[in-house]
Amino acid sequence: MEDQDSSEYKPRPIIKAEYFEGTLGAGQRYSMQSTPWDALQWARLQEKYSRKPGETETVYLWRVCLSSGDQIMLSGDKANGYWGLGVFLNLGPDPTDEAQSITSRVACWAGGTDALDRGEPSIIPIRSLSELSTAVTKAACTQAMHKHGEPNDTLIPATVEYTMLKPLSRGALAILKPYLIAKQDEIKRDREQNEEFDSDDPHRQLPTRAELMHGYCKS
Repeated sequence: MEDQDSSEYKPRPIIKAEYFEGTLGAGQRYSMQSTPWDALQWARLQEKYSRKPGETETVYLWRVCLSSGDQIMLSGDKANGYWGLGVFLNLGPDPTDEAQSITSRVACWAGGTDALDRGEPSIIPIRSLSELSTAVTKAACTQAMHKHGEPNDTLIPATVEYTMLKPLSRGALAILKPYLIAKQDEIKRDREQNEEFDSDDPHRQLPTRAELMHGYCKS
């Protein structure tokens, strides 16, 4: 049993999925049930994922995402608490009453604030190749914020918007900059070509954030 007085803890989802095998050919079914938090765990989770004084909306979203906010699922009722001054995580994304990740909820809230005030940077610096993953994740957060969050979106699997590569290419190392600029032009070209086809049957598959990172490693 874990020591609940420890300052470190591993938060777990409040939504638990269970899989059952049908009997006598009855097929398969899924069941969803809530996993309760004890009072100490919940207090620590709220402290960890609440907005800190002086944090811009963008920096708050980055911190939540980079500290495993994608793995914490909250129902609308559970999100209806205090998450920092002016932060309302129970308002979205749609449907607001379903369980969504804290990251998605923060992205939805941040996207609803004034774009001039939320501290969105025009440059995301990449000072070393080891920072590429973090920088791409930050850009993915910015993209999610522009879309006001997406239900249960883990961000990295999201399709890349070429406009969101601009902050990365501006702040990239010289060795990375040509790759990012080339991918930005490629994605823009492919998206324009896809617009000439049915949106349900795109002609060219656009890369995800994960594919963007792996693509550089292979280049």
